Amino acid sequence: MTGRDDLAYTLNPMQWDTDFFGLSCAKAVLARPLKREDWDELKSRLEKFQLVYLENQNSLPVNARLIGLETSAYLVDINVQFSKQLPGGGARADDIRILNPMPYEERLLDLVEY
Repeated sequence: MTGRDDLAYTLNPMQWDTDFFGLSCAKAVLARPLKREDWDELKSRLEKFQLVYLENQNSLPVNARLIGLETSAYLVDINVQFSKQLPGGGARADDIRILNPMPYEERLLDLVEY
């Protein structure tokens, strides 16, 4: 399931981590809400790894719920980015953008319920 943009997830072995930790490691990136068949397939493919990093892009609630209810995974890292307005203006390069890929979503508070 690696290398195609139309997939709900990608799974890539992590050789450096495998060598460093002495465990077979992989990273699964959940790019879209997973359907049941995607989730079951991913769980099956994860069985051959001893340590797995799960990246739930854009903090998708459907995926967070599956992870929370059906695995022993736990949250260890949240990507937080700050921006600050600096006085004096200055020219901005056209190729630099600040993005907020996740708009405020009230439903995220539902994650506290489980």
